[in-house]
Amino acid sequence: MSNDTHTLSCGPHIFNNGIILAEICKYLPQGSLAAVSVVSTHGWKIAIARIWDSPYLTHIEQLRSFVKVVGSPLPISINNKPSYGSMVRKFDLSMLAGRWEKLGSNDLEPVFKYCTHISELNINLCQNIMDSQLIALFANNPEFCSSIRNFDIGETMYSDKTIAKVIRLLPRLDELRMNETYASSHTVKAVAETQGMLSTIELFDCDVTADDILTLFTSCSMLMEIGAPYSLSEELEDKVIEFDMERCCELYFDHDDDYSDDDLLTEVIHDVMYL
Repeated sequence: MSNDTHTLSCGPHIFNNGIILAEICKYLPQGSLAAVSVVSTHGWKIAIARIWDSPYLTHIEQLRSFVKVVGSPLPISINNKPSYGSMVRKFDLSMLAGRWEKLGSNDLEPVFKYCTHISELNINLCQNIMDSQLIALFANNPEFCSSIRNFDIGETMYSDKTIAKVIRLLPRLDELRMNETYASSHTVKAVAETQGMLSTIELFDCDVTADDILTLFTSCSMLMEIGAPYSLSEELEDKVIEFDMERCCELYFDHDDDYSDDDLLTEVIHDVMYL
């Protein structure tokens, strides 16, 4: 029997064996998973679960198509999940083109309503939603809020008070990234008062003080990583070792604004020339 004939004869066995197929699907891109989903019932259950676990959304029409079916019931039961949205674990909009001007609160309302098992939420650069609308999205969906562990609101223009209100609505955060936002001492206070389980926080290029960083370290006893603005690097230089020695907490800083990409390229070329 040739290798090709052997492969073809194994095909039905593979697609009807949920354990083997599940292992194979772990390494398939979404296009291939979509193909697997139409092969058999086993294929549909396994592939659809992986596709919806972390939907890859790159353009606004794709998102709007996703939103139309997110609340629809599953035609075949998968681990007692009531709808497609209940399978979503990671909702990352950081690759969505034009999100800063095209994405509105209406586009996200079904996600907040039906995707109640999301653990990772990334709304980086999603700044076409009004502050009041953003707060309402979170305030009106407490079940959604309680599931979020990792939250990225970076590169948005929401006020520090808005960000603080949103943070107070997320009771179980593990990682929080607010880089290049209006986060301030007011926001840090909200984090310190509500996020006792936080392990990672990043505040690159935010208007926070050295005292704010110390407050976070003192109040959030589970913190293992603190990303602070470069402007505080000299003032907090002695704290880098102190934080590490006291609690194995890594304090690090974003890049120096005066250190350009051209400077980095020059260093790389220099290193290559002298290898």
